Amino acid sequence: MTLSACPHVTKATGNAATEGLTNLQDSAACSTCQKPSQNCWLCLYPNCCEIGCSENGEDHSTKHFQDNPTHCIQVNLTTIRAWCYICDKEITTPTLHELKSLLNKNKGSCGEAEYFAQAPDPESSNPFVEGRQKSAGGLVGLSNLGNTCYMNAALQCLSNVPALTDFFLTCSTLVTKADVFNGVQREKPSLAQSYLILLKDLWQRKKDNNENYVAPSKLLFAFKAAHPMFRGYHQQDSQEFLRCFMDQIHEELMEPEHMLEIDPNSTDYMDTHLESVSETGSGGSTQEEEDDQEYETADSGVSEESNSSNLEVAHSQPQPQPQSQSPIRVVKRKRKHVGSVPGMIDSNEESDGELDFTDAASSRSASPSTTTSFLKALPSSNASSQRSPSKVSFGGQPKRKPKTYRSVISDIFDGKLVSSVQCLSCDRVSTTVETFQDLSLPIPSTASSSSSSTTVQNESNSGWLAWMWSWVGGWLYGPHITLHDCLAYFFSADELKGDNMYSCEKCKKLRNGLKYSRVTVLPDTLCIHLKRFRHEFAFSSKISNKVTFPLVDLDMSPWLHKDCISRESLYDLIGVICHHGTAGGGHYTAYALNNTDQEWYEYDDSFVGKVEPATVMNAEAYVLFYRKNNLKMEPHREEVQSRLDTRTSLVDFYISRQWLNKFENLAEPGPIDNSDFLCSHGGIIPSKVAFVNELCVAFPQNAWNYLHSTFGGGPPCSRLFECNHCKVDQEAWTKQKQNELETFKKLHSEFLHMDSDTTIMYCLSSSWFKQWEHFVLGRQRDPPGQIDNRSIITTRFNDRQPVLRPTADFIRVSHDIWRLFHSIYGGGPEVILK
Repeated sequence: MTLSACPHVTKATGNAATEGLTNLQDSAACSTCQKPSQNCWLCLYPNCCEIGCSENGEDHSTKHFQDNPTHCIQVNLTTIRAWCYICDKEITTPTLHELKSLLNKNKGSCGEAEYFAQAPDPESSNPFVEGRQKSAGGLVGLSNLGNTCYMNAALQCLSNVPALTDFFLTCSTLVTKADVFNGVQREKPSLAQSYLILLKDLWQRKKDNNENYVAPSKLLFAFKAAHPMFRGYHQQDSQEFLRCFMDQIHEELMEPEHMLEIDPNSTDYMDTHLESVSETGSGGSTQEEEDDQEYETADSGVSEESNSSNLEVAHSQPQPQPQSQSPIRVVKRKRKHVGSVPGMIDSNEESDGELDFTDAASSRSASPSTTTSFLKALPSSNASSQRSPSKVSFGGQPKRKPKTYRSVISDIFDGKLVSSVQCLSCDRVSTTVETFQDLSLPIPSTASSSSSSTTVQNESNSGWLAWMWSWVGGWLYGPHITLHDCLAYFFSADELKGDNMYSCEKCKKLRNGLKYSRVTVLPDTLCIHLKRFRHEFAFSSKISNKVTFPLVDLDMSPWLHKDCISRESLYDLIGVICHHGTAGGGHYTAYALNNTDQEWYEYDDSFVGKVEPATVMNAEAYVLFYRKNNLKMEPHREEVQSRLDTRTSLVDFYISRQWLNKFENLAEPGPIDNSDFLCSHGGIIPSKVAFVNELCVAFPQNAWNYLHSTFGGGPPCSRLFECNHCKVDQEAWTKQKQNELETFKKLHSEFLHMDSDTTIMYCLSSSWFKQWEHFVLGRQRDPPGQIDNRSIITTRFNDRQPVLRPTADFIRVSHDIWRLFHSIYGGGPEVILK
């Protein structure tokens, strides 16, 4: 798959670089089927000039070579790259440079220069083509399928988030082949694939399609299958839909994070630094003990007693490091967080056929020494050893660092903040780092104290008439509240006292405390939820106070941590979700900024219409979408484009199409990351070999050098080859799963025929067994982790001895099955029933 010279060039190409070819390129149509296409292949054989359609059509280009074996070299009129059918690879040679230069010049004369990729799909060949179309796309309504206005409004706002939409349209292979890459067999319909189909209907509609709206029925079906609580035709909350929708997309598209190098300016370095200087160092210990990480949505924890003095203390206090206490309330959301398993196959070890489960621990263990010490801590597993009716043994295997995942959702919407609590008695400060995907801001009854004091001062300077007019206006129209007031109220220091006192670990008792939070990482797209609904015991109500918000230059710098790594803190509004009505019922609409023509549009189910910015500013906002200002990235994009226009290098470097989407749309794309198609050995991940040309883009060396020197990262890749190490690992991993499944079936069949009176049975947590079952059957990507039987045992009150919980959910297994699982995965405790 490497790009190299071809020996067939001299005979298979003629004097192709003629001005006449530019006309063929402008009106490219297949010579056989006469169908116009933007992805045609031109035969370079002397005096041939046959044009054939690609595999997206009837593939007449390949059929032309099969009928004429000497016509082996063809050039793609869209990507301007040549392919030799005999060598079965992309080729380059000085003979073709003149042709490429001529065709590139012709394309450049038609409009703005574009990035071209080596990919069969012309729409995905250019990572940036969607954002630079001449006519505005996305102006299509969504039909109401029965009280689904909450979904339509949210989808229209997400559709106008450029980074998210461009990812789905230009990196569609990562969506359609996600299950193949992850090695899972999904039982429910894929929500990500349904969303991809919807985006194509919204942004890539055919010109002859006169329908002004589409029905998102497939997406609604997939979403309700993933979240049954949304079934039926009841009105739902648009913000809750957003959270569940993005969480499910993350689950389907997430990939393991690969740590290449720790950059002092990186998020991971920030987290490590904060944890290392923490006072007790227990910031993340509680999270690691859970099988599933709770993904958090930042919510307000401020009380009505917050005042300006507290806010001044928050600014003056040093910002310490993570602790176990969390000073703000969070809305918990399930986000998969699987721990690494001591069962990973080592590719350097040779396998001689089937792996016996007694050797599995040594052949798959990532840390044999710790496994051995844990086994020694347990009683003998021999069936003839001493047994009791109920016997529990606890192991001491240390916790391993959980595997972390990322997705396009986390890349765009995830931010981080540090929450701190200070004990007012001993001055001890405990902190914790939290990840948020949106900020839920309370709407203060009046403007925040700091803003109010400033307002009063200004009014006192302007005279009593202005003050009186302001007071009358506030009485008639309600208090004047700005988004800045809501943010200041959210981030203000809050005194913990009375029933809300703080449990200090140093004082070992309840104390008055002070809590505050600051942002350490700003997301590229900031989602702000205004808490307009109050739910009491007997009734619900809606806060209809108007909250003014800026269209441009929302400044988040006042609430940044002193060690915040984000360089850009200004945001521009790109979407608004509005709720019309009361808490008992209403209707959702949306406003969104079209990234193509930079005009504002109103989306009301199937209706779409242009509106003035003043209309948007007067809206009763419920959810706001702010995009980080990325004007500072434009010089880098222009420089890369200029280097692409002058291709002088014979060697190309491959860059991830997913990272190029970040480069085009994000204000801070981060270092180059090729880990979505390259393994740690520098080769192609085996499951992605067949699709690698759709996952990466070839850049000339001068463009690569500029990007690498500016953003860093990598690894550099100038040659595409399949990684044999990972291929051996994958085959051994598949074989090991099959061996575990077959061995369990055999032992379980023997267990069913044993004498129940004399058989010693072991207890195994049903939840852990279900994870293992999904793993070996291909329904889950990651192994289940260590055996965890803690949920099925409890401590007896009188003698404090561990016993089996009466309502425990467990399965009974034989001694041999327990040895099978324990030798591979470790863990415990061991629970034996006689």
